[in-house]
Amino acid sequence: GDAAEIGAPSDIVIDLHTTTANMGITIIVTEGDAVASAAAAYVMHKCKTEHGYDDVRIMLLPPTERHERTHLPSCGGHDVTIEVGPTPQGVVRHD
Repeated sequence: GDAAEIGAPSDIVIDLHTTTANMGITIIVTEGDAVASAAAAYVMHKCKTEHGYDDVRIMLLPPTERHERTHLPSCGGHDVTIEVGPTPQGVVRHD
């Protein structure tokens, strides 16, 4: 359903992070979220085919109740987090 139906302030939230950990490009979504999973698969495909990044993976988080989630993307009806690393903090841009 849409965000209003489940009490979320946004339909989808995408959170972009850098990390010093060697995670490559890791797209994190909640298991069972078909919208977020489709978005993650699309991003993974584009990263590999159009931008030549081989180290791209999708990580599934176990589903939890919305009120138990503490990360920013949980504010949306669907949530995606993109971790990029290893990289110095603050150097990944949205474009």
